[in-house]
Amino acid sequence: MGNPLEDRFEQARAVADAVLFEGYVLYPYRASAAKNQLRWQFGVLVPPAWTATTGEHAVQRTECLLEPRQGDRLHAELRFLHVRRRTVERLDPGGGYTEVPELELPDRVLVPWDEGHEERVLIHEPLAQLTGDQASVHAVRFDLPDAVEYEPVTDEEGRTVGRLVRHRQRLTGELRPRVEELPGPYRVLRLTVSVHNTTVAPEDAVLDRDTALAHSLIGTHLLFGVPGGRFLSLTDPPEWARPAAASCHNDRTWPV
Repeated sequence: MGNPLEDRFEQARAVADAVLFEGYVLYPYRASAAKNQLRWQFGVLVPPAWTATTGEHAVQRTECLLEPRQGDRLHAELRFLHVRRRTVERLDPGGGYTEVPELELPDRVLVPWDEGHEERVLIHEPLAQLTGDQASVHAVRFDLPDAVEYEPVTDEEGRTVGRLVRHRQRLTGELRPRVEELPGPYRVLRLTVSVHNTTVAPEDAVLDRDTALAHSLIGTHLLFGVPGGRFLSLTDPPEWARPAAASCHNDRTWPV
């Protein structure tokens, strides 16, 4: 037997990927293309120290309406890209490596590039635990440490001629879910989930956008599921829910 909730999430991920990877590589698909000189254009959450110098923000807020019906648990998935800075190194005759602007092989040319690695943070919480004062203790924090990865590069004969080096900078953040029951003839909950980039900038960091991106959440978005419940459209809600829908406040996101 399959998992109905996971099947629904998988369908949603397929749609969301069209947005998640927008700005990753645009046609023509090469690093030198003019369209690829300003990348990462959607859902960028930078560390707080960079908000004043980059024109980006550190917080994203999603708010929507939920009829819980038989549902009693929130399943949420935060998805974003974490930048990995790829550099190229050539193998020297003495066995060491030297960083180079490009490494030409018979079948391809390798150049430095910023790659996006998908990250996920999950929430599985009873709705009753996300109301009132209890909501503050259910913040979900994540900490992705810095790391370096090495990938050998070989030629057509299998000989090592260089390597790719991928640097990942530390990234910390927080998810803050909250549920509020609204007055009215029907039981409706307002679900609010905010995403915060809490990364502390290194003391010697340059406060420009290019540097900030290495510590940022890219293409940030959320998937929600409440088995047994029903979400209400904010663009076309039932007539009785229009005032509540109009009161929902979203920053840098729009639930669908």
